[in-house]
Amino acid sequence: SVMSYTELLGQKETLTVEEQQEYRCLVAQKTEQIKKLTDILLDGGHREPSFFEDARLLFEQLADEFESELEDRFQISSELAFVTAFSGNFDVGDLRRIFDNIISNVKKYAEPSEPVELTISKKDEGIEIRQSNRIAKDKQLQESYKMGLNSIRRIAQNYGGTVEVRDENGKYEIMITLSNI
Repeated sequence: SVMSYTELLGQKETLTVEEQQEYRCLVAQKTEQIKKLTDILLDGGHREPSFFEDARLLFEQLADEFESELEDRFQISSELAFVTAFSGNFDVGDLRRIFDNIISNVKKYAEPSEPVELTISKKDEGIEIRQSNRIAKDKQLQESYKMGLNSIRRIAQNYGGTVEVRDENGKYEIMITLSNI
């Protein structure tokens, strides 16, 4: 609608001052609406961290959901590389957004005949989520807007963490570290 109103303003020479003002107000309203939706999409809005006495169970559940979402199309290998329970403060919405974005990328870009790997491990005072897969040959040159990756980076930054991405020789790997838990 923003594009339509802008186009209309540019094409019509007979608009009254009142009509022009009305269209400008509509463009401003729609632009604000787009901004709010984009903020939610990219940043998730406000955070609501909760304390988990045994956060290992939360990450086990996320890994199980990862597997069940992808197992029909891909060979999944997931590993939780920590044995003992650990506690921490996590926003479940943040973690779901991370995993939803990873799952979405696998569905869009991964080679179905090659394994998709997920490893979640406890590192020092944080968590590392590592996911890797082969990129489908027909997807290697496909353009990405990296919105999901930007969302993951923002979430990791909220936890004092980092995101590292490798894309070498047709293999994709993302390593997400959440430090302040």
